[in-house]
Amino acid sequence: MELKKGQTIMMNVGLDMPAAILHEAVSNRSSMPPDTFALYYRSKKLEGEALLSSWQVEKDAIIEVKTRGRGGSPTVDLGGFDSCA
Repeated sequence: MELKKGQTIMMNVGLDMPAAILHEAVSNRSSMPPDTFALYYRSKKLEGEALLSSWQVEKDAIIEVKTRGRGGSPTVDLGGFDSCA
């Protein structure tokens, strides 16, 4: 599945998931290499072992997937984040 600008994919994840694991899950789901995109929530780059909840990500949040590279990088929204608790 190739993500295109404006495309939304839904993922059901727990807010106790580390940002690095979410990054890996998005890579697996989209077939995009992990070094070609970054995840953002409210203009903050989600990275490392910090839990999504520590970034103040809430249930049903929209996470932006921004591709890295030159020029107008497309942005893709991830919707439907649900707490598995």
